[in-house]
Amino acid sequence: MAQKTALQVDLTDPSGGTFAPDKVSLETGAGVVALTAAPFVFELSAAGSASLVVEKKGHHTFRFELQVTDSGNDFTVSIDKKRMLDAPRMVTLLKLGAVGKGPGPGRNQATIVVGEPREVLLVTGFDYPSDHGAGGMQFHLLATKRMHELRKAKKLDDSTVVTWFDAKSGLRTRWVTGRATEATTGPPKMWRSGWSRLSSDGTPPSTLRPSDADYPGVGVNGMPEIYQHVITIGDERPGSLEELSIMSHSWFGGPILFDTAERIEFAQGARRAERDPNDRDARFWKDFSSVNMPKSSSFVAAFSAAPFIRIWGCLATSVSLDVITRAARAKSDTQKLGIPPENRTLWFDGTTVFDDNRPGIIQFIKRSLLKSNYMAFLATVTGHPVGGGAPGMGALFTPLNAMGFQMFVARDSVRSKDKSGATVIINGFKRQMEFLEKDVGVVFSADGYLQYQP
Repeated sequence: MAQKTALQVDLTDPSGGTFAPDKVSLETGAGVVALTAAPFVFELSAAGSASLVVEKKGHHTFRFELQVTDSGNDFTVSIDKKRMLDAPRMVTLLKLGAVGKGPGPGRNQATIVVGEPREVLLVTGFDYPSDHGAGGMQFHLLATKRMHELRKAKKLDDSTVVTWFDAKSGLRTRWVTGRATEATTGPPKMWRSGWSRLSSDGTPPSTLRPSDADYPGVGVNGMPEIYQHVITIGDERPGSLEELSIMSHSWFGGPILFDTAERIEFAQGARRAERDPNDRDARFWKDFSSVNMPKSSSFVAAFSAAPFIRIWGCLATSVSLDVITRAARAKSDTQKLGIPPENRTLWFDGTTVFDDNRPGIIQFIKRSLLKSNYMAFLATVTGHPVGGGAPGMGALFTPLNAMGFQMFVARDSVRSKDKSGATVIINGFKRQMEFLEKDVGVVFSADGYLQYQP
């Protein structure tokens, strides 16, 4: 019969110095033992599942799922991969012989390395069916690809938390890098290798059919919950949010997670300024107001000094693209472009009409098209640049390898294939991008996203 065995938990920072938590807890079938000062030594007396929780104010809470097994003479601790999927790199578990006055013949030692609080927030929308047919975007694969890219570029340390809101499953999951190699034999629907899951919570959608009355359902994570998560970061771990990436369908109003709509009493221009509580998508003209985001200072405080913020979806409005294209093709500043007045009217007042020539349209682009969209408002609120599609330009998906898809806005034309296998050419936006760069002064990323400035 196994004798009582010690589990000793040592916490360090990446340089080898001491990391001082507020509390370390071990949860077993017998209850919870919480220690608030070193040495953090727990007594194991039974086999089964256990959870080791590390808490510190101003930092993430780390929960490591363990499995305690009867080794015959004592108990041995290992990471429970059924619950965590992979062993976290930040935790090293060793089984040592008895030392000093240990309570049993052996000793389990967990060394946990905790760096500064850092977080990456990924959001993936549901690829809902549309008038154009079935989806096929598979946004969740973009999140796994982004995690892979950040890891490969060494932009994550072992205790950096990647939080992922996934609209299709309704789940919010939290991840740290795992010890195993990432699975690359096929695009993973969710990570099974190379990533360790700290937690998973949320409410699955009632239905994934937009035509159903209860789509997506009550309590399903949408934009309000994502904003609240950022606000919580600002309250509890200010300055730690290093990336916000939203990978979904999108329009000028913002990311489309489910393609829900506002009920008439909440719609733009109605008397009520509140968000429709049933609406799961973004509305830039409402989201950042004091009515809907009274803790905007906490929202802003969440971000690091130089965060990466990008809305990866489209801003593909044909009217905007036509306006930019006509201005880009103009041969002089006096040439009339033939743009109807309603298509060169300031969005913010609905009355200021810009001249129907290249100088007038340049002002219209600067003052209206580049300002009346979600990215521009988010940049202004946060005080940081925000990447997104340029007005009129849509994003494309290209399968690159087994790690998933790449999402980008095409400068040059792209050769692709349709469902029958025939080659098709998708026109890029080279002319429009060069005009915006030269005459409007905007900057594009290497993969075609316009950088909206605060």
